[in-house]
Amino acid sequence: MAVSAGIAAFRNPGSEIPGGLDSVSPRERVNRFWMLYRNSAFEDAVAWQSYREAFSLYRYTRSIYNPTRRLVNFYVAQVYPGVLSKDASDLPDGVQLAIPLADDTDDNLKDAIAQFWQWSNWQANNKLMVRFGAASGSCLVEIVDNVARGKITTAITWPGWIAGRAKDDTSSLVLDDVGNVKFYALEYDAVDEKGDSYLYRKEVSQEAFTYYRDGKVVGEDENVYGFVPAVWCKHIDEGADFGSPAIAGSIGKIDELNSLVSHVHDQIDLLIASPGIIASSGNVANIEAQAANIKTRNATLDEYNALQSVRERSTRRLILKGPEDTKWVPLTGNLEPEKTIPHIDHLLTEIEHDFPELGMWQKLRDMQEVTGPGAGRLMGDVYSRVLEVGSNYDQQSIKLFQMAVAIGGMRLAEGKEGWRDKTEQRMKFSGFDLSSYVKGQLDLSIMPRPLIPLTEADTIELTGKRLDNAKKADGILSEQRQLELAGVPEDEIAAEQSALDAQRKAAAALLPPKPLNGDSQFIQ
Repeated sequence: MAVSAGIAAFRNPGSEIPGGLDSVSPRERVNRFWMLYRNSAFEDAVAWQSYREAFSLYRYTRSIYNPTRRLVNFYVAQVYPGVLSKDASDLPDGVQLAIPLADDTDDNLKDAIAQFWQWSNWQANNKLMVRFGAASGSCLVEIVDNVARGKITTAITWPGWIAGRAKDDTSSLVLDDVGNVKFYALEYDAVDEKGDSYLYRKEVSQEAFTYYRDGKVVGEDENVYGFVPAVWCKHIDEGADFGSPAIAGSIGKIDELNSLVSHVHDQIDLLIASPGIIASSGNVANIEAQAANIKTRNATLDEYNALQSVRERSTRRLILKGPEDTKWVPLTGNLEPEKTIPHIDHLLTEIEHDFPELGMWQKLRDMQEVTGPGAGRLMGDVYSRVLEVGSNYDQQSIKLFQMAVAIGGMRLAEGKEGWRDKTEQRMKFSGFDLSSYVKGQLDLSIMPRPLIPLTEADTIELTGKRLDNAKKADGILSEQRQLELAGVPEDEIAAEQSALDAQRKAAAALLPPKPLNGDSQFIQ
């Protein structure tokens, strides 16, 4: 009963047995998902024995085919592609901005967020956040308020620490209805400066930070923020506290495929080195005896090379040699690949259909001519998945940036310890404090990223098509509105309008003067 319930919880993360009885802990699920990513599943035969038995998998199943790493790395590359700028503004020369903030974001807020990116090495850490989330289903990002250094940074926390070791520990993470963290507890083995190991636990609530050593309270700090300074990212949100990883939904199929392929591989090994029966119409000779005769006739050959000479001339890998009608009948039977391989191919195709992301780049490489917008339309199923996952991370990233800026503004106003030195970097948080969110000073949005970035040629072609369409409304819409519909940036519209005005004036100067009514005089 315990094994079946635990396996069910692993295969279907987020499922719960009534009353929480006999279910594996979230820590165990996270660790097993991480094994899939590291391709170390089934390496410990004893640890996975119950799992194999529960689903009738081959005893020596290995992870021969495992798309988990490719799938996770796909999302790491696609959720926040590109680089970050020093002021959170667009980069020149078409370089893609990894986290494009909406145009209406306050400039002061942009500067503070960009400084937070720099202090927290967010260029690399946003990738680690997505990697943990895509591989295990969830990721905790903590804000580190380092008052002594006068900096606000982050800690990307392994999600397996968000849970006690007991299977019934359901109090290690508390979220409200919209996913805000109200309480969390970290627990893991640690070593002190003397080399002694102990169980470390940290609990964070809206009131306090509490620290434990082997179950005993060893410290407590007041939470001066009034909120829990952390966000909980779920890669795929299925309504449970813990999210589902990128590979969710096809683990069973992958297990069946690996079970079959492992069995086939082992059967091939058995066929190669299996015992069998010799059937012949004549006498058979011992191959070692033939080698001895060759060695006698050719003194330059040693025993090993003489034996190899016989084996190379032999039509079969046998230790015996006989007439041409000699037959070797293996005791292991025939593999019959014509029946096995189609079944393997069917399972493989089914899994690849579950994850169109895996074949996206190969399909694009096979296309002769395709633009960024055209490829995006062809890969609509992939883009919808990336958009869903990306929006989950975006929502939590916005909360993270807002909390970091609010805390930075509070510390700057206090001017204690590392914040006494009002450097240019720290002054970017000026004007913000813990009440800034209520005042609406921290409102921002993160814009979606294209699945396939536009090239310069794509941009020119797209703008041209928009302008042609907009000009169809000539006489109905103003020229400025036509340029806006064509996607021309505001700062370029004024220049474009000035250029059009200059063209009109130049054209007007070339026209002949108009005569007055019935008069030979001209208007100059």
